[in-house]
Amino acid sequence: MGITCSVPIECMSTRCWDVCIGDHRVKYVRDLPKNLESLKTLLSELSTQRADILSKVEAAEQCQGLKRLQIVDKWLNDVTTAESEAGNLIQDSPKRIQKLCFGGCCSKNCILSYKFGKKVDQQLNVVRDLLGKSEKEDFKVLIGTQRLEQVEFIPMRPPVGLDSTFDRAWSCIQNEKVETIGIYGAGGVGKTTLLKQINNRLSETDFFVIWVVVSKGCNPEKLQEDIGKSLRISNDDHWKMKSYDERAKDIFKILKKKKFALLLDDIWKDVDLTTMGIPSQMRANEFKIVLTSRSNQVCGQMRANEIIMVECLADAEAFKLFCETVGKDTLASNPNIPKLAKIVVKECSGLPLALITVARAMIAKQTPEEWYSAIQTLQSCATEFPYMTEKVYSCLKFSYDNLPNEMVRSCFLYCCLFREDMIINKSELIEYWICEGFLGEKNIKCNRNRGFDIIGTLLSACLVEKYDDKYIKMHDVTREMALWISQEFEKDKHGSFVRAGFMLMEVPRVEEWEGKRRVSLMHNEIKQLQEAPSCSHLITLFMNNNKLEMITGQFFQGMPFLVVLNLSYNESLRELPSEISKLVYLECLNLSYTCLRKLPIGLNALIRLIYLNLEGNWDLEIQCNVISNFQKLQTLNLQRRSLMTEDAGMFFEELRSLRHLETLDIFIDTCVAYHEFQSSNTLHSCIKNLTFSKVEVRVSILANMEHLESLRIHDCNIIGEEWDTKRVKEDGGETKFETSMTLGKRLDRLQYVSIRHCRGADLSWFILAPNLTHIHVSYCSDIIEVINMENLGESENLNLFAKLEMLELLFLPNLQSICKYALSFPQFKTLWVIGCRGLKKLPINSSTSKDIKFIIARKEQGWWDKLEWEDEATRIAFSNRAEYVKLD
Repeated sequence: MGITCSVPIECMSTRCWDVCIGDHRVKYVRDLPKNLESLKTLLSELSTQRADILSKVEAAEQCQGLKRLQIVDKWLNDVTTAESEAGNLIQDSPKRIQKLCFGGCCSKNCILSYKFGKKVDQQLNVVRDLLGKSEKEDFKVLIGTQRLEQVEFIPMRPPVGLDSTFDRAWSCIQNEKVETIGIYGAGGVGKTTLLKQINNRLSETDFFVIWVVVSKGCNPEKLQEDIGKSLRISNDDHWKMKSYDERAKDIFKILKKKKFALLLDDIWKDVDLTTMGIPSQMRANEFKIVLTSRSNQVCGQMRANEIIMVECLADAEAFKLFCETVGKDTLASNPNIPKLAKIVVKECSGLPLALITVARAMIAKQTPEEWYSAIQTLQSCATEFPYMTEKVYSCLKFSYDNLPNEMVRSCFLYCCLFREDMIINKSELIEYWICEGFLGEKNIKCNRNRGFDIIGTLLSACLVEKYDDKYIKMHDVTREMALWISQEFEKDKHGSFVRAGFMLMEVPRVEEWEGKRRVSLMHNEIKQLQEAPSCSHLITLFMNNNKLEMITGQFFQGMPFLVVLNLSYNESLRELPSEISKLVYLECLNLSYTCLRKLPIGLNALIRLIYLNLEGNWDLEIQCNVISNFQKLQTLNLQRRSLMTEDAGMFFEELRSLRHLETLDIFIDTCVAYHEFQSSNTLHSCIKNLTFSKVEVRVSILANMEHLESLRIHDCNIIGEEWDTKRVKEDGGETKFETSMTLGKRLDRLQYVSIRHCRGADLSWFILAPNLTHIHVSYCSDIIEVINMENLGESENLNLFAKLEMLELLFLPNLQSICKYALSFPQFKTLWVIGCRGLKKLPINSSTSKDIKFIIARKEQGWWDKLEWEDEATRIAFSNRAEYVKLD
């Protein structure tokens, strides 16, 4: 028989714990169930306390403009952390409790139970500590005693050249009807500087200002978070855990009770601010949104009521900014440096970013030689100038990268082929794009609108600038950036070689450009093309505006795939080599304003031509059966040249055979040519620019020329028509005219008309061209009244010349009236009246545009002083607007 003895369970468990973890640690497991219950209870109290305190803090922030102190903010964040950690422990506790045995005095896994019990005990102490802090009286007093600043003032140097732009922006902010203001302009032009200036001026008002830098690639969540930071609510970990819509509600609750201004800097795309929590149903004087962008399109998409463009600095302002940056010591170090500094400033073309970058690089350059070297670098290869690539071109490249697609980017880079400061004809540029294949299928009719849309995109992105309705130009620094991109990032595409306007006397060494895809040597002094380059990749060659006298046949032989060739404005070029016929892929040939006598033998081999420009070749004879070979021709320019052909009838027959012809510019100066043209009705719808000279012109010939844009009638006898006119009101309220002559058609695209040395008194047909912008009438002794209202059968004021910008009336001795009734001239800018002493009254009144400038001959000042006015208000408004010119 064995010996039986009895040992208490509690004693056994205690001995077990003593062996495993020591006697002083037994409590972590023994007290685990009790500690978990305590943790649950205290955590619930802490969460309730947190909710109460957060509610008080948010109320103080939203209603009283106070902000939470750091000690309170830290406590709230610590509570959020404690809630998360304690919650995890409580969630994990059931399976831990199951491992206990002997009534909770022992565990199936002593070490794991000990570690878990210790964590619970520590977390319980953390919760007790946080509860204890919140119950202290001084903690409650600290809540919301620090006031939230209305505006954070941004230190900045006084801006240069932004006064007028700032004044306009500030007037918009003061205007109760304006809610959103869009400020746009090129990169580095000063948009952010202007926004900082607005921010600091707002510090003098009762607006609460939220400044957010948006930047490219910023998403709505990041923007919402940045707005939350300005409102001092995004630092709360609990807020960060909320959904996008929940955070929007928090932002809305705060801002709907505030008079606020939201300043968004450098925005690249449309953002829905309403879903972000920005109130929109408030009075305009209770909130303002001011945004900056490189695109006026983005400003429009953001529904800006007013859009303001920040332009480059004028010369004087640019020089002032440069001098302030480079410093007085450098400028005073040598008497020649201020003069050289003006040359350097000119190379920056008024772009503040470029001016500041270059000026900083020139600090401590105190010898004329260093400045001459800088000028030479800026003029020849600006990318080598210190910091230009890193700080200027890289900044501008963001706008290039943000263009919609590769097609638009290619179209932009093509613009850098043109000379610096050159105005670029939009229609001609689009022809080049079409021939290059940028716009898809080479159909001018289908792609012309697409081309204009791309130009609009580039204008909106501030990568090109508007010169007028027909021309654009590139800012010098933007052009240098485009050249840099072509050289650095387009190498695999064979890139471009551009030496336009370099005053070159000879063609550069063939090795420099024979592997390129596009070569521009325009605007130089090159006289001969003699070499035989091997240019198998060459597609575009610009040799226009040189002094070419001779081109050898071998020059074209190494360019088998040439598509675009521009030889225009080589006024000493009398002939082309017959080897031009080797350019069988040629689609665009510009020979305007050369001195060619005949088209070269073999030119009819260029059957792919879709664009041919022969404008200004006065002595050029076009042989029969040449034009008819170009059956793909879509654009033909025969302006400013006499139709010297062997047979006018045959020539027009060839023109009529061109089935794809879309645009025809033509000069008619013989009776035979006029009658042939008159009977060629199929050509009339193609006419874009038309000149009549020394012929008898019937106005009715214009009837079907709905694409006519410019019309010149010089030294002609103009025969008017007895035609019936009736006025028609369209749905939009605009006045239009239907006549028996036009069969209801108008000259909607006609913008420019020039009438010189003509006989014929009636110009009332101008009403058929509602979009005229420029009218020139001179040396026409028969004209008594420009618009004869009696012919229109109306006795009331009509909406005539609504788009007219310039009217030139020169040496019209019998002119008595422009129009019987006063006109509003909403777009009018300049009126020339010289040698019209019979004119007693102008068709204007006090409601006419006040921006009109009157140009008068100095010797006719007495005529101006005796002019009759509609009323005293009109006289006061316009009598002092005359500018006097001296006639030779």
